[in-house]
Amino acid sequence: MKKQRFRDVYDKIPEAERKFTIIVIDGKEINWDLAKYEVENNTQLGEKILEKMAELEII
Repeated sequence: MKKQRFRDVYDKIPEAERKFTIIVIDGKEINWDLAKYEVENNTQLGEKILEKMAELEII
């Protein structure tokens, strides 16, 4: 569910905006492109990203 919401939001973000930092996790700045990579590859960081973005109501 969160993954699909992420994809829906990501697809609407202009390419130029995808380079900007959207959240910080464990001191690491995460932009849309990195988030997509981590989420699509089902990494542990990807799960943290989804949780944080849902918590902040970004997705």
